Amino acid sequence: MVKKVVGFVVGVLVTYLVAVPLVSQFNILSITQLGYPVSIGDRVNTALHDIVGMVQIYLPVIVIGLLIAWLFTGLLLTRLIPRSAFLYCLAGFTGLVAIHIILYMVFGVNGVAATRNVFGLLSQGLAGAVGGWVFYRLAFDAGGADRVRPE
Repeated sequence: MVKKVVGFVVGVLVTYLVAVPLVSQFNILSITQLGYPVSIGDRVNTALHDIVGMVQIYLPVIVIGLLIAWLFTGLLLTRLIPRSAFLYCLAGFTGLVAIHIILYMVFGVNGVAATRNVFGLLSQGLAGAVGGWVFYRLAFDAGGADRVRPE
């Protein structure tokens, strides 16, 4: 149980630390498309600022999305399909994409500006997939085995 909790916390944090700099870079892309130059230093500072600044807003959303996705995977899907890193990567991807689509459908606006286009939305899914891989490796991987029998 401790491995699963540690895996969840680290998986969520990794997802957040991948997702937020991607949001920053997609936002900066919008600025550069207007003809304003943005230096590498400004890109790094913006990403660091966003990592700190989005903790109270975006991190809880990620926690909820991944909790639902990974619980669904662990409690339901692994009864039908052998547990694997791929399955948890897919769940993380789907969880993060789904939260943005649901937020848009409920509120009529994109809560994260980078998800207004398909590439920004997919980048958030990629962050969820990376987090899913980390979660699986920490919570379930036994000596490098890629499949574990359902419990």
